[in-house]
Amino acid sequence: MNRDPFSILTLLGTERMTAPPSAPHPVLAEAWAGLDWTARETAALSAMALVASARGAGAVAVKDSAPEPDPAPEESLSACPAGASALLRRMLAGEHAVVLSEWLALAAARKCRVRFRDLPALLRVASRERSLREAVLPVLGERGVWLARRADEWRRVLETAKVEDTAWETGELSERIAWLRQTRASDPTRAAEALAKAWAGATGEERERFTTVLAEAPTSQDVALLEGEALRDRRREVRLSARASLLRLPESAFSQRARTLVASMVVIEGMLMMRRLALRLPETFDAAWKADGIEEKPPAGTGPRAFWARQWIASVPLSAWTSRLDVGVEKLFALNRDDEWREIILLGWIDAATAAPEKENAEAFALHLIGLADWPKAAPSPAEVLPRLLTVLDPEAGARVLAAVPATDAGEGLYFELLFCTRFHLPDAAAREALQRCLAAFQAKPYPRLQSNHARELARRLPLATAGEAVRRLAALSELSSPAEELLRAIEFRQQVHQAFTVSIPS
Repeated sequence: MNRDPFSILTLLGTERMTAPPSAPHPVLAEAWAGLDWTARETAALSAMALVASARGAGAVAVKDSAPEPDPAPEESLSACPAGASALLRRMLAGEHAVVLSEWLALAAARKCRVRFRDLPALLRVASRERSLREAVLPVLGERGVWLARRADEWRRVLETAKVEDTAWETGELSERIAWLRQTRASDPTRAAEALAKAWAGATGEERERFTTVLAEAPTSQDVALLEGEALRDRRREVRLSARASLLRLPESAFSQRARTLVASMVVIEGMLMMRRLALRLPETFDAAWKADGIEEKPPAGTGPRAFWARQWIASVPLSAWTSRLDVGVEKLFALNRDDEWREIILLGWIDAATAAPEKENAEAFALHLIGLADWPKAAPSPAEVLPRLLTVLDPEAGARVLAAVPATDAGEGLYFELLFCTRFHLPDAAAREALQRCLAAFQAKPYPRLQSNHARELARRLPLATAGEAVRRLAALSELSSPAEELLRAIEFRQQVHQAFTVSIPS
């Protein structure tokens, strides 16, 4: 429970105040002493303003017994150009926030740091947006890292930072995550031993975060922990993350068991042109499966035998199927045509591909799914599945997947869902196609089929050359819808960001 006097005041009000609260941070002591607490309400409002200003500058509450921290080290990077910093502040305030990742990349390329006044706001945003954290680190500078270590909610920004070797034993969770990542890269055996030793005493949240790190790039040193502990963990997220890791480790006993069992479940029947995959459902649930993270009780509306089979099929990656059956991936999909079993097998493949997408099969599987006449009812939606496959594809392959979405009323929604989840700038041809389809949707009558937030997302995905073409096309229109106007503003803002970084930085 928070017993800080000022926090109690803000919760209970001034009527129940028996004595003026103490300043929540030493930096406020002098200004705090000047408050007239005989006028309680006025003083309380002034105190809140002081606290808000201090927090905006990066001050955090400290315990009376806490030692004064060492000063931040001297900076080795120059501050970013003033114009670029002004644009950063606009983004941190919520204006054109989708361009922030591009601003960070430009700043890192120029080897400049965020100005001191902007650090607290940037840390607040990056602590909430996981996708920004790695991009933020190179531009924080020494003071930004120093500041992040002093606030609990900001420490998660440091999960990819370089930390001292003692961080695993003495650091906060974010520093331990950072240690685990960097030690896995340099000495995976040592990292595995340290994690195994700490596992029993870790909280559920810590175990989930640790297995998430393992799933980024699982190694043979992780197998013992994943199979011995994580697969049978009481936290479902840990079990799923462990299975995703083991999917990519064919040498693990779990993977060998899964492949052997699935080979006995799914067989090829028929001859020549009549060949097809057939499924032999398990008769009973083997109690030993629980140690492999297989759940016994199915969700409502699903038969238990089909549910068990789906989980095991999901434990074998597509590459193992093509290898065992000695067929290409397109031929594999063609074999799955038995009306009785097709959907269960496809559901397992979808689960495997979303848990651990394989670059060599992701494009073919995405194209297969887009071409389905009917989406499996028990599967996650296409807008959940296909973006996972796009994460492992390069821009050219991703563009081919986008191009395969039919230009129909039904396909348009999926096209835009995929377009706005891509993390790369579109290749030129795909960018022009996206621009054409989005402009038509922006200008649709009587109401636009896309909104202003979609316009901002489109603006950041267009190469700058195509963005210039978009400006010319928009300028030629006699009337602009609100989303089209927002697209124009967002493109112009991106151009300002790039221009701001062309200014020379004083050494």
